[in-house]
Amino acid sequence: MSTQQSEHHSRIEELRVYLRDQGYNATVRRHYLPIARRFLTYLDDHNRSIENALPADLDGFLRRERRVYRKRNGRAPSRILEWRRHHASPPRLLLRLVHGRWPRELPPVTQREVFHREVLEGYDWWMGELRGLATVTREEHIARARELLDALGERSDPELLENLGVRDIDAYIAHRIEGLRRKSIKTLTASLRVFLRHLHGSGRTALDLSLSVTSPVLYAYEGIPSALRSEDVVNVLALTRQDRTNAGRRDYAILMLLATYGLRAGEITTLRLDDIDWRKDVLHVRHPSAIPNTRCPTSVLTACSIKFGSRSSIKHPARRSIKPIASSVRPSSNAPASELTVPPSNAATTRRRSTHENSSCSALHCACIGSLLWVVITRSRKTSFSQSETRCILYR
Repeated sequence: MSTQQSEHHSRIEELRVYLRDQGYNATVRRHYLPIARRFLTYLDDHNRSIENALPADLDGFLRRERRVYRKRNGRAPSRILEWRRHHASPPRLLLRLVHGRWPRELPPVTQREVFHREVLEGYDWWMGELRGLATVTREEHIARARELLDALGERSDPELLENLGVRDIDAYIAHRIEGLRRKSIKTLTASLRVFLRHLHGSGRTALDLSLSVTSPVLYAYEGIPSALRSEDVVNVLALTRQDRTNAGRRDYAILMLLATYGLRAGEITTLRLDDIDWRKDVLHVRHPSAIPNTRCPTSVLTACSIKFGSRSSIKHPARRSIKPIASSVRPSSNAPASELTVPPSNAATTRRRSTHENSSCSALHCACIGSLLWVVITRSRKTSFSQSETRCILYR
């Protein structure tokens, strides 16, 4: 084995040990090691060693890997960003093991680069000694500060940085946030505010430009949809019903309770077999102490929907329906949006006339064999199922 091959073997073995010690799974290890080995071969082909590798060498390796992929498959990668990330991560990790950090810092050449290093070193000391930020946080802030200084170009010279204005920051942010999501934009702008505050406090800039940088507002659980479509609920129920194991049956029962009654997660977890009255077809739902327990008819576990009528004495008969139902049986308005569900849409009932005389009500078309239920809305906005006896209380 030549000296070069022995060195490659030691580097790959070092990477293998690191991946194992850090808890990477076997699939990731099988993916990282061959790519890292090909990267070392690429450096040898260009008469370079990993000790003096540059970011341009990594870009050249990715270009060659892309040419090989195109030649082998007859096309470019369909997801180029994901493909580039998967092929760039192993060489970057190997370079970090060798250099300690990547990209490694090169000695400054020009006067501007010397000034930038001086500013960033002072910024790092300020964050560590005066603010007590962690090393990882400081590295992220320094990387974004370096990007800003490089993007400013001549405006980042010692003579011109003092006159830095809002227009310069606006132009940089408008270019930098292209293609970023709101969460990434907020992280970027927050980091810029810290750096701009440091520049003003250290006398580098005449104005405190951090006051002009705003971030988008992020709300808790904003990624969760406000409501689910009826077809989505039907698809979830159909997929869950295919699982015939005990866990699959349990999941299907939980989803049916969510989709039919609009119960909260806590109300479902507190259900017991004693809460089901098989003789009267009633399900007892336990609530917190401030809310009385409710009784729900088990016959509603088939598809149902609420159709609100006018406040008049018009009688609304139940009709046979097979179209998807879009309205939802909602829990309390205080419940989070993730718990608002839509009933299934396989409704079908026998045609019967209603005999209810309350003028402030709306018909509930229940897809089951049983009595027709009505929904009564009182002045306090409390909604209840009305029949010979109270069957279920819902809060709207």
